[in-house]
Amino acid sequence: LDTTNNDLKLAAEATGAAGVVSIAFNKDKTRLVGASYTGGTVDVWDISDASALKYMKNITLGGELGPNKERQTKSFAHQAILDPSGRYFAICDLGTDSISIIDSQDDKFEVVSRNSVSRAGCGPRHGAWYPQNGGTPTAFVVACELTNTLEVFSVSTTNGSSLSLTHTSELSTYGAAFPPANATTAAAGEIIISADGKHAYVSNRNSGNATDSISHFKITQQAAPGGSKCKPKAGGITLEFVDQISSGGISPRMFSFSKDEKTLFSTNVLDTTDGTGEGVLALSRAEDTGTLTAVPIASLPVTNFLSADVTMGPTFIQQIV
Repeated sequence: LDTTNNDLKLAAEATGAAGVVSIAFNKDKTRLVGASYTGGTVDVWDISDASALKYMKNITLGGELGPNKERQTKSFAHQAILDPSGRYFAICDLGTDSISIIDSQDDKFEVVSRNSVSRAGCGPRHGAWYPQNGGTPTAFVVACELTNTLEVFSVSTTNGSSLSLTHTSELSTYGAAFPPANATTAAAGEIIISADGKHAYVSNRNSGNATDSISHFKITQQAAPGGSKCKPKAGGITLEFVDQISSGGISPRMFSFSKDEKTLFSTNVLDTTDGTGEGVLALSRAEDTGTLTAVPIASLPVTNFLSADVTMGPTFIQQIV
């Protein structure tokens, strides 16, 4: 990518597992991990040479399938996300109601723990680590697609060689005053946590409402037993629903912060029934309260991205420079 003129050229091409829907770099960006939804596996690539892609290995997740006979027919690796320490990848598996932890140290790239999500049939889609400060995480929050719930876990280390997750709480991705019109089709999508660890945002897709929505949650760090008032020990976290705004369209599959986190960029895959849906939009975000503006500061209609051959709007958005 030449950022001086926005020129993008293909540098290398290679074939791995089919249906990879999420990719993540390792800490020094010499390895690339891809979650294959179609194959239920994880690819690992050596990308240390900018002009080549070297296939390293494919990891099978396995595990017992969830109870949803229509959606949980096999393992579905939906996301790979690197933990803040830069060592472990979490893999959200919608088919087995589990979060697999992969250790990347010394290029091992092996599953070192498989953690069941407490609610059977919830379908883990995406997750977010807490905190985002580069140290060992203390919590992991999962957005479950099939039950529209947030599952909150505490994180602990095991002999310095693994991470394990313990379920602590659950709450709906919707506010009580903003339920989905069609709970059968509703499907939670993306989740991200702000760098200061105070706010989480979740997208609600296919709700049956005029537009879908983005929910905002406040995160509170709890003190653990054994600490003092002067030096409290960090305990778990609690999430509290704050508000919910329109996504401006249908099926906000993915969103992300600007680098300064003053803006949230979002996408919508489908148009609204009246044809006014936004495909890409930028929402202003208040730094202190985390509140998102209901009216976008900039947007592009989803119809700008559609044609006779293209029937879906954008599915990914991220600031590069």
